[in-house]
Amino acid sequence: STDGGNAWVGADTAFYDTMLLAGVLFCIAPDPTSGDLWVATSFDAAGDSAMDIVTFHYISSGGIWEKEVAAITPDSVSYAFPAVSVDYTGIPGIVFQKNIGSYPSVGPVGLLMFTRKVSGSWIPPETLRFSPDAQTDETSGWPSVGITETNEIYIAFTQDSTSFGFQVFYSKIVPESGIYDTPRRIVSKDNNDSLIGGIFPHMTYNFPVTGPYAGPGISWCSPPPPPTNLYYKHMPLIPTGVEEGNETAKPLLTFIEISPNPFTNNVEIRLWMEDVGCKMDDVSLSIYDVSGRRIRSLVTGDLCSGALLWRAKDNAGKRVKSGIYFVRLRVGEITVTKKLVLLE
Repeated sequence: STDGGNAWVGADTAFYDTMLLAGVLFCIAPDPTSGDLWVATSFDAAGDSAMDIVTFHYISSGGIWEKEVAAITPDSVSYAFPAVSVDYTGIPGIVFQKNIGSYPSVGPVGLLMFTRKVSGSWIPPETLRFSPDAQTDETSGWPSVGITETNEIYIAFTQDSTSFGFQVFYSKIVPESGIYDTPRRIVSKDNNDSLIGGIFPHMTYNFPVTGPYAGPGISWCSPPPPPTNLYYKHMPLIPTGVEEGNETAKPLLTFIEISPNPFTNNVEIRLWMEDVGCKMDDVSLSIYDVSGRRIRSLVTGDLCSGALLWRAKDNAGKRVKSGIYFVRLRVGEITVTKKLVLLE
């Protein structure tokens, strides 16, 4: 359709490829900067009987399609259910599922992962952690995405909620800031705040960040056996790195200091966190580049206060290039991200 949906022409074959014949669960997103289209699907690109993530890029200026492999599974565990988005700088990103297990009522479940194309290459996938524990994260499934004009990617998904069965949750990631672990929020509750279960969520792709309609709309259906119900909810925006109602979030913002910034060789990161409920194994402190790739893990464990020095080196001990980086502090379910500028 070229007139807003009043008239439709086709259906005609836009592009033919053997990958398309064997692809599973296609997803499409427009590039707001160019009018290009990105299509993502699962396909056994490596020929090892495990599904990988492939894309088909429609270049509107030339009227041509190009196919690319976005993510190859390294361990013969299939990647599935890709959900593609394109941010407002023209960078495509894909949330997908690494299948680990399966449930009779919902099908395959596993870990949610994310990759995006930066400077011409698809970066290694980042694992998304939204639930309170790693075991629950491994029951994630059926991701659907939406994107804001501020390039925050919202994700609706299902997870096993122990005795309450599968529920629909949503969260968000901010790739430019290296944020991939914003705590999940429950969606599948009725007007009496009772859990009603859910599978196959779908999120509105574009939504505003201001005004009465700010936030995503999410639809889903109740689990089998039939007959099943169809539900819809409008959900609020999620503040970056802050869990709603957590009174320790605001004080935490004042408990991390960075100096000097910008810096040339060394930067000191100082923490004071005794007053925000810091406990053993609660804290992680990492450095990310602008693509969202973790390049240095400074703390994983029990540091509650003190100063750390980052000498502009990655985990392999190599000096990193000058540019913008992000230090991300996580204390329990609270995440704070601050920008670093490394000079030549």
